[in-house]
Amino acid sequence: MNCVLRGLTFICGIFAWDIFDVNICLNFWGWAGYGWGMENICIDAHCHFNRDADLDAIVARARAAGVMGGVWNAVVEPDWTPIANASAACDGILGAIGIHPMYAGDVRDGWDMRLIDMLAAHPNLMVGEIGMDKNYPHPDVQERVFIRQIEIAAEMRRVVHIHLVGMWDRLFRILDGRRDNLPPRIILHAFGGSAQTMAEFDRRFGAYFSFGPGIFNPRRRRAHECVGRAPVNRILAESDGDDLAAVVDVVRRIGEIRGRDMTSVIYTNTRGALNNG
Repeated sequence: MNCVLRGLTFICGIFAWDIFDVNICLNFWGWAGYGWGMENICIDAHCHFNRDADLDAIVARARAAGVMGGVWNAVVEPDWTPIANASAACDGILGAIGIHPMYAGDVRDGWDMRLIDMLAAHPNLMVGEIGMDKNYPHPDVQERVFIRQIEIAAEMRRVVHIHLVGMWDRLFRILDGRRDNLPPRIILHAFGGSAQTMAEFDRRFGAYFSFGPGIFNPRRRRAHECVGRAPVNRILAESDGDDLAAVVDVVRRIGEIRGRDMTSVIYTNTRGALNNG
């Protein structure tokens, strides 16, 4: 009888999700004993794994800690197939494929067409980790590779996960020139800009700002300011590593900085941010 009751409550939670609000759904499931109450639901907005990682075990550990899953971001082309396969086969793993700025100078001829083909074959894949970084060589090559990936993401209506360090003027110029043809959602991974840059980015592009373990560093006052001033409906949390469970502490730290529990807010934000189309 108890199992039947929990099963019926799970179904009610699904209807609550579709009809009412994510928080109502989570309350249904938490009450039913699934361990999925509002206080322990997280999604890791940006993570990385070894290509041969035991993802089923990783997700099982994450769910025991209250994390439903995460977005595995590529850095080089050989990551694409493992990510595509994992996102199709492993419940809890979403995928983003692209070329990281560190490796922009290493792309092989035809990389962009292979990216298009992979995205076309896997409609749920996003584009990432892409971007520009002043600490890596060949900034002009980085820019060309980044622009091509932004074009592809816009044409194919895919969310983009952007890595950006110290090249904000270039990023604003690139995106401003494509105001009528941008990707459906822009996520600034491990956001490291100023509060002023964040406000301008929000005003122009309505981006999402993802914060990671860097916010635990007490010397990163600018990051703490950005966490405190970010639009509440645009905040995401990430591990930027291979331990999905680590995002729970990031969410908790964001809440401490904001002075309120941010768990359900960030969860709802992340669900909205990760939808292609």
